[in-house]
Amino acid sequence: MSTAPLSPHADPALTSVELTHLRGSLATYQPGATFGPRRMGDFEFVWLVEGQARYQLDGQWHDMPAGSVNLCRPGRVDGYEWDRKHTTRHAYFHFGFARYPQAWGDLDDWPVVRTLADNDAIRPLFRYVLDAWRQMPEAPQPQMASRIGRAVSLMLEMYILDRDEAQDVRRTDRPQAVQRVLDFAAQRLAAKPATPLMLEDLAEAAKTSPSHLCRLFRDSLGVTPMRAVRLIRLDMAMALLERTNMTVQEISYQCGFASPYHFSRVFSETFKRSPSQVRKSLRAGKPAPLSPLAAEVWSARQW
Repeated sequence: MSTAPLSPHADPALTSVELTHLRGSLATYQPGATFGPRRMGDFEFVWLVEGQARYQLDGQWHDMPAGSVNLCRPGRVDGYEWDRKHTTRHAYFHFGFARYPQAWGDLDDWPVVRTLADNDAIRPLFRYVLDAWRQMPEAPQPQMASRIGRAVSLMLEMYILDRDEAQDVRRTDRPQAVQRVLDFAAQRLAAKPATPLMLEDLAEAAKTSPSHLCRLFRDSLGVTPMRAVRLIRLDMAMALLERTNMTVQEISYQCGFASPYHFSRVFSETFKRSPSQVRKSLRAGKPAPLSPLAAEVWSARQW
């Protein structure tokens, strides 16, 4: 395919880009390695998988922590200084296009480096593009090339426009001790849902006293730490009601409740319907009710 033009132009009629070429791979650098300067002839996405780096674009340096992504652009002079103490590993792919959607704004205003949220979609798409390109035959089917092109377009759109993803989706005003407890409880219960968790366990994970932890939870989330753990258990039970044939009794023990009666009482108090009523509603195609801390619980869940 032809080389991408140095200055692709905005087109108000477009909603995505049509790729002129694509190639990519993985690269590993030893501590202290450098790369560049070079003059770019096309675009390049770089995902720093491991280690740190500094990226220089037209003489200006930008820090790249692990997990960040940067977009190199045609006609510009750039270079890298890789981690001086540790091995650096990154994925990359070069690509080109002649036109892009006008809604994406001026190319010179596009971000240089993005530090992404834990749940971003750019890095999974990055994996898809590289894997698909590796498996693509010399004469790819139009459908395959089109899918890869749409994936790259979506990556670009999110990279350029979704700048709020540069901050983690978790609330930045949440006390660190509270976040530690949510992470600890979610991980522990995901591994063994019936695991008993006491206030002392949560305080130890939060690195604070039980009384202080209770104050932090009340002030930031409006519930006690133990109530938050119970809501995590109820969230897990809701998924089992929706997606398994387990009985309510089995679900109650699976999720660590003392008895089916206790589970049903707590569930009904929270969702204003019994587990059986909710299951019947779910199987009729109606949406599941959300717990009071659904967003907080979900942000702490580990994939």
